[in-house]
Amino acid sequence: MTAAGLALGFGAGQRWGDRYGALLAAPVRRRAAVLVGINRYGPAVGGRDLPWPALGGCAADVALQRDLLISRFGFDPGAIAVLLDDQATGRAIDGAIAAVTAGFGPEDLFILHFSGYGGQALVPPMGDAPGQRVRVLVPADGASGGDLPEVLLLKRCQGLPTQQVAITIDASDGDLGGPLQGAMNNGVLRVRSRPGQTAGRLSASTLEQWQALDRSGANGVEGDMDLALAGFGGLLMRASAPMTPALELHWAAGWAGAFTRSLVQHLWQSTPATAQWIDLAQSHRTVETWIGGPQTPQALSAKSLRPSKNGGAFLLGDATLRDRPDLAIAPADGFIGQLDGDGALLRLGGLPAAVFEAAAAQSVYQALPAAPPTDAAIAAAPLFLQGRDRQGWQILARPTSATAAIAPGTAVQEWVRILPKQTDLAVALDPALERIERIDAISALSAHARITPINPGDRLPDVWFTRLTKSDDPALGDRYGLLSLGGEVLTHTLGDPGEAVKPAVQRLIPALESHLAQKHLRLIENQGSSQLPVRVTLEGGDRLASRPAIALGSRTAPRPNLRADAPPTVAVSSSKGQSSLTTIRLAAGKPVQYRIDNGGDRPIWAALIGFNGRGNGFAFYTPEPFQVAPGGSELLAGGGGWIPANGPDLIQTYVICTAAPCDRLQEQLDASRREQNLGVAVAGIADPLAVSRALWQDLHRLSQAKTKPFTLPNDTYGFQVEEWAAFEVSYRLV
Repeated sequence: MTAAGLALGFGAGQRWGDRYGALLAAPVRRRAAVLVGINRYGPAVGGRDLPWPALGGCAADVALQRDLLISRFGFDPGAIAVLLDDQATGRAIDGAIAAVTAGFGPEDLFILHFSGYGGQALVPPMGDAPGQRVRVLVPADGASGGDLPEVLLLKRCQGLPTQQVAITIDASDGDLGGPLQGAMNNGVLRVRSRPGQTAGRLSASTLEQWQALDRSGANGVEGDMDLALAGFGGLLMRASAPMTPALELHWAAGWAGAFTRSLVQHLWQSTPATAQWIDLAQSHRTVETWIGGPQTPQALSAKSLRPSKNGGAFLLGDATLRDRPDLAIAPADGFIGQLDGDGALLRLGGLPAAVFEAAAAQSVYQALPAAPPTDAAIAAAPLFLQGRDRQGWQILARPTSATAAIAPGTAVQEWVRILPKQTDLAVALDPALERIERIDAISALSAHARITPINPGDRLPDVWFTRLTKSDDPALGDRYGLLSLGGEVLTHTLGDPGEAVKPAVQRLIPALESHLAQKHLRLIENQGSSQLPVRVTLEGGDRLASRPAIALGSRTAPRPNLRADAPPTVAVSSSKGQSSLTTIRLAAGKPVQYRIDNGGDRPIWAALIGFNGRGNGFAFYTPEPFQVAPGGSELLAGGGGWIPANGPDLIQTYVICTAAPCDRLQEQLDASRREQNLGVAVAGIADPLAVSRALWQDLHRLSQAKTKPFTLPNDTYGFQVEEWAAFEVSYRLV
């Protein structure tokens, strides 16, 4: 079969959702996968070199997915076909799919992952049908053998004997645009869209299949691939919506797709046996609120993506798992890979990428038993390994006990997160700046502690310093300001036309310190690894408690109530006969509150720190630390007294729960509360960086009793996972 033949048939599969995790963990007869990653594309027809820059993270995406499928969900390595670079021709992919699905039945599971270039191709007029552009994937021989339309991929999946199919696509057909568009080859981020000057094409056999599909009426209007979901019982997950970019980023560990890295992380830490909702928000917010910019991931299905009282939910194995909790695969942060001398290489796909970047190389990890421990195993000392060095997406670690036996394949979980005290904010200078502008910006930024100017490619930036020109945006041109990592213009940071560089930097220092405070909070987010049994539920609207909007729990939190009206972590919408997911939207001008459920046998203290779309910090103020009794439930910022803003706005909040009061944090908040003459209220923070630094100091102090057995460098803080849980709760006001 040609590349076009492939188009009629495959399926694949990120904790895009807990639903995807439930699918992977379901007790099916057979599990198989095809994983495709293309960094380098071959020559075009006639041997001409392609004008496409090589991608950097597609092979890493495949490695992360393969680790996940084998070590987290028990796939047989022999049932996973991996195709990289020039191996991933259309014909080879098609052959791999046919091979791994041979003899499949209705209870079998098929996963396909594609990382590489996407794009668009033109379908010429056919009879009365006008010509149209369709969204495609580009195989390794796409320039000579033709592209793979996504519509045909979905239709092929419908032809499989099973509906337990998941497709993940980390490719796109849209440009980045904006000020960074001309600086894409800067060693920091790349767009997985085929360069616009290179037109896509479909082979003759693909056009024949398209024409047959069009005659059947299944093609949809103007090639709208989403309409082809009709009758597709599986799950389609895209790194980006149509006409928007999918980014890959260059972390210290190496390149990887932002979408795939986030999905794999959440799947490692998910608990499929208790999952009732596709937790799109977990991965989507990672991409949207950290990277910023135009990338908007999607999850699509013809089935309902949320349960209803009449059933019909997109379950894919959940019912079985709910009835058999023993089938659940314990969440983890990774596993022990190959041995290395007296240590081992840890593959930690379950750690958030930002945490892996900043903390993984020195942190402490606990090995997890493969089965429920016996009395003898309980009495034995646990095995701990501490990081020594980073080798790509692996950590070289040594056991903390000389007598410990290390077994490859053993799951591990984070035990002590070790972060540098002098964590800084990396400010990348836009390559489009002139030489004198760069010199002045470096001089002005370097004068401030904890703010580090960098050149693109030195390291992954937190924000960009740029000068917008009229070609970027006529309304905003000739102004200095900041961009998000993904290139989104932070309009509230723009100055006046004609401003000089050094005054611009001085003006931006409060905004940069606010970004550093947000980075501090992001680096302690640990919903997936926390051992503090706590659950946080965001409630919003006029009736508050009757309208839960987001529910997040730590690894040891009490199981959620699996009712049809249980709170989701993501908004669900339906149109054109399909369900899709978006991040939570709340009505502006309505109150919100946070319910804190303590599932443990000791008190828990909680704090709320947040930022609005203009980067302004705020907190929940109380005269005494906010406490939740063992087994209790309390409302933080409750009673309908807090209305975040009039909107539209992006609200990023962090709920921090600890096993003891945070004295330094309370001192900071008390000083601000007295200055503002507040009682119990949510109000602004004058110095959010001082607040976040005080919180880090508190978490280090609370953890000291449990970090004493380990060696912590003097210039670091150690946070032990039984002592804190930090949740990011983000939503848009509309």
